Amino acid sequence: MHPLLLLTTSSAIVGGSSPRLRTAAVSPVLRTAVPPVLRRTARAPAPVALADDGGGGLLATLESFQSSHALLISILVAIGTRYIISEVRYRFEKPVMDELGNRVATELKPDTDRIDGLAWAKLAGCVALDLAGDASELVPVLGELTDVAFAPAEAGLLWALFKSPLVSGFGFLEEILPFTDVVPTFCIGWGLQKLWPTK
Repeated sequence: MHPLLLLTTSSAIVGGSSPRLRTAAVSPVLRTAVPPVLRRTARAPAPVALADDGGGGLLATLESFQSSHALLISILVAIGTRYIISEVRYRFEKPVMDELGNRVATELKPDTDRIDGLAWAKLAGCVALDLAGDASELVPVLGELTDVAFAPAEAGLLWALFKSPLVSGFGFLEEILPFTDVVPTFCIGWGLQKLWPTK
């Protein structure tokens, strides 16, 4: 059968009027479009019947889906839900997050007016102590072994300077663990004490 005849047959099936039985006929326009050689040898196709078997079938499913508009309704519900959620977040969550951001910005801003000359001298000592701790890295293998002896001394110095068990414990771990000597623990402790003190 010629492809054009198949095309008209399938389009007549979908476009038929009876839901129970649909038949297809060859279009007179396409009959003239078929070459004369094929027209002589090709017989007219038999009417194609597509019966509704009562169990549903593909056409019944498509027709029920088209009439229910389930896809359109679900898309509209999803868009509406997303709009409502974004509107609620904008009206309730945004002011809370803005206020929290403002509070954090004012709390984290260092109070440089409280730093006096003694505190700046303490910072210079902290830089010197951090450099002394890093000097052990100049000797590749032996440097890590000297850290075992310097770790308790660093923890004691940090406790004496800052009176913080957290900072002194961090300094001990930083010094005893390999390849962590580059962390400036004394300067971090000075910043926590002078720039961002805990209340």
